[in-house]
Parts: sequence; structure tokens; C-alpha cells
Amino acid sequence: MTQVLGGLIVYPLDQAKDLLAFLHDYLPNVPDALTVLVVFLTAPAAPMLPDNLHNTVVVAPAVCFNGSVQEGEQVLQPLRAFGSPTVDFIGPMPYTALQTMFDAQVPPGLHNYYKSVYLQDLSEPTIDVLIERAAHMADRTTQLHDVQLGGAISHVGEEDSAFSHRHMPYECYIPAIWSNPEETDRHIA
Repeated sequence: MTQVLGGLIVYPLDQAKDLLAFLHDYLPNVPDALTVLVVFLTAPAAPMLPDNLHNTVVVAPAVCFNGSVQEGEQVLQPLRAFGSPTVDFIGPMPYTALQTMFDAQVPPGLHNYYKSVYLQDLSEPTIDVLIERAAHMADRTTQLHDVQLGGAISHVGEEDSAFSHRHMPYECYIPAIWSNPEETDRHIA
């Protein structure tokens, strides 16, 4: 089974602005082997999280380094040392475990509506909007994602595959997720 250095680091929402400003400078310089997905989500009331984070919006960079663990540790050291993370869940793991890391947050049977937009950068105005929107998500299961693109996918020509926009460094998407079908219009809006 393929092993990666993966997982996530959890920060309280009040550290999001500084964290995203750090990522603005850090991510353009990482090797292609690293992908970072910044997830804003409502922290579950889970025993591995401190009580003060339960049911609060947090920001959690989820990472996947698909090279050697030793190299990944070196590449991720600045991120892992940044700020005051509440919990660091990064370690060697099977890629399939990383793929399913957020599954418990979104069990089957819920309603889903996704919207996305490509972003040129993580400028201060962009960061402010991401944080403001994350702080006011419509439901505990809704999330806001900002995924780092670039890397190996940016080395493919614009017309060389069915996927375009390979020059964009980020994609922001919002998976609106809810249980009550009578609230569909509110969540889509």
C-alpha cells in the first residue's frame, strides 16, 4: 500500500488570517510532491480534540507529501512550526487513509451542493472573505476548502487534456452539506 506523509494540523479560527498569510508565502515555494488543502470546518466533539474547540469553526491545513517521509518532514517543518496549532495529526499513513480522513464529518445520506471558483492568490482581501464566510457557514456540516493547485498539474499545457485552468494556483470550493430537505434553498443560496 502506498504510504504518504499526510494528515492535518488544527488551528482555532482566530489564527486563520496569520496562517493563510503564511501559506501565501510558503506554498509557491514547495516541491510538486506536496499538496495542501486548507479546510474550514466545524470541529466535531471528538476525544482527540480539546473541549474548547468542540463545535467551533476551525481551520485545518490537510497535507499530502508523496515523496520520502524524511524529505516530507523537512518540507513541512515550517508549516508545522507556524503559529500555535492546537493539534498536529501529520504522520506517515496509507494514501487511502488520507483520502477518507474527513468521511466521518459527512456521513452518507446528506444533501450536497458544491460551488467553486479559481483564485489567483491568497491576497489579504481574499483571506478576509474566506474567514468571514467560514465563520458564518449555514450548517455544522458545511465546509469551505481552499486547495493549492499548481505543482505537477501546472506542467501540462492548457490544451493537452480535458482539464483546463492549470495555471491557477488555488481553487476555493464550498461543499454546502445539510440534512433537512426543507432547507435546500437556504443552503444553495
